[in-house]
Amino acid sequence: ENVPIIRSQPVVSYCETVSSVSEITCLVKSSNKHNRLFGQAEPLDEDIVKAVDSKLFDPTNLNPNEMKTYLTENHGWSSNEAKKLWFFAPEEDCSTSKTNAVVDTTHGVQNLHEIKDSVKAALDWISRIGVLTHEPIRGVRFNITDCKLHADTIHRGEGQIVPAARKLFYASMLSANLRLMEPIYTISISCNSLVKSKVYSVINSRRAVILEEIYDASNPLVEIRAHIPVAESFNIVEDLRAKTSGDAFTLLSFSHWEIIDSDPFEENSRANKIVKEIRERKGLSPTLPKLDDFNDRL
Repeated sequence: ENVPIIRSQPVVSYCETVSSVSEITCLVKSSNKHNRLFGQAEPLDEDIVKAVDSKLFDPTNLNPNEMKTYLTENHGWSSNEAKKLWFFAPEEDCSTSKTNAVVDTTHGVQNLHEIKDSVKAALDWISRIGVLTHEPIRGVRFNITDCKLHADTIHRGEGQIVPAARKLFYASMLSANLRLMEPIYTISISCNSLVKSKVYSVINSRRAVILEEIYDASNPLVEIRAHIPVAESFNIVEDLRAKTSGDAFTLLSFSHWEIIDSDPFEENSRANKIVKEIRERKGLSPTLPKLDDFNDRL
């Protein structure tokens, strides 16, 4: 009784991705200094990500030969890189399921197959916990470009390779124009044509992108369809009802993920403000990670 209720805005989930190929080849050493991993990050083909999202492509249901055929015939991969694709991750059913990949682009490295499971464990880990905000990672392809492994198996075990591969993936993303992605709704609004201008005033103030207007000659209603960021959608139903005196009927459904077109490392940019809010909410350091925090020197 008499306990105050603190009400806050709902939490929006974001994703992390990259927008270009890594500017450098990153190097990470294992903690015992006996193993070195080299790699880069780049955007995974958008068509592949869409195919995974729409269930048209499920990497777990294809054997290596079927995978090679699918990637070369449908997505323009070379036969060699398709053959040396290691895996997609993460495998669990989530918003970023199977939308990140590791490709072996090395030449003549001995015993590389022995660390494959450790690298997969690292990719599963970082796919759920990104380097910038600890949000999931989506649409990133990691290339293992070279590898120096200790001759003795005991010195290249999982305890050495998993943390090293995790650092390599984080360093690769930080060198490849790291970006945030926000979820986008499709909003469908049915209203009387007389209040159409009021509907537009509400959705345009929330960064909506108008897709189409649909008219029906048999009735006075018009349907307006648009894309609107999830973060801008809170209380929009109430606002529309208030502005139109209850003459607007709204339906929201998830559409896609979209890259926020600002640099999260640029002070006071929209992405930077979102990153700082997420880090504060999760109790992370206010100082953003840097490439040197993960990339080692020769």
